[in-house]
Amino acid sequence: MADQELLRVRADFVERVRKPVISKLLDDLLAHKVLSQGEVDEVQEGNAVTGDKARCLIDAVRLKGSKASQIFIDSLRKHDHTLVEQLGLATGSGSPGVQPPVSIQGQQWIRQCSLSEYQRIQEAEGNQIYPILLPRETRTRRALLICNTEFEYLSQREGAEVDVKEMTKLLEGLGYRVDFHENLTSQEMDVVMKDFAGHKDHLTSDSTFLVFMSHGRRTGLCGTKSRDETTDILSLDTIYENFNNKHCKALIGKPKVVIIQSCRGDTISWRSPVTGSIFIQRLVEQFRSHAFNSDLQELFRKVQRSFEDFPKQLPTQERTTMLRKFYLFPGH
Repeated sequence: MADQELLRVRADFVERVRKPVISKLLDDLLAHKVLSQGEVDEVQEGNAVTGDKARCLIDAVRLKGSKASQIFIDSLRKHDHTLVEQLGLATGSGSPGVQPPVSIQGQQWIRQCSLSEYQRIQEAEGNQIYPILLPRETRTRRALLICNTEFEYLSQREGAEVDVKEMTKLLEGLGYRVDFHENLTSQEMDVVMKDFAGHKDHLTSDSTFLVFMSHGRRTGLCGTKSRDETTDILSLDTIYENFNNKHCKALIGKPKVVIIQSCRGDTISWRSPVTGSIFIQRLVEQFRSHAFNSDLQELFRKVQRSFEDFPKQLPTQERTTMLRKFYLFPGH
């Protein structure tokens, strides 16, 4: 029964669905009279965070029975085929709930670390390397990706969706499950970070990536209601505080990598509506090609060196506190 299928995928749907997809689903469900205008407004206006919107939506439909749930599934197939496959809801997709392994995707796109190369690095550098704590089958790596593209007072960040797609593909290929959120105020970003920092999966993970994309000021990252240097700004200190040892105990002693794509008020972040930002393009390119045998610091140096022909955009490294080398070892 379709309503049981929605119950089965409920948790994964809430974590993975994107805000624009929720809006399209609501339009379809309203047109098919599955939801009333009041119920649509409750989903959109009664929940600030994307995950809460998704939870409210899927529960509202699921409780209406199998017919309503099937309309929901058909609409999701139309608007986000990738998510449908990940949830095991695609027609003819095989066993429900079985997701395509990221390692296979990685072999097609990210250069894999061979067993001999893995053993060579381990033998040569030993305890200088952050350990991979669990086998790939049982560890639960998670990454957080927040991207603001639409603002009340600032220009739209055209092309940002390309950056989101490429970073998601990279992180999933490296074995991380990506929690994606978009178009948040600074307060909403803070709430999302606190929720992510407390996730139980970090206990069985060896690391995390935190990726932020937005307009920026010298004082921090712009929320969707920002209009100047002081309104709706997420300070960088808030990011680091949310993931320090006091507030994120499950990741104590594990690499926490923060990647920020934004201008800084005095510098410009170059971005194409078609190909996305130059920084994300080159970061993805270097990780794809060199993560198999380069540690994180070397990867970032390679990214910086790639900007020798474009010094106006030169990215910087800040707050480097890792005590060991962090190898991603794609394929292991």
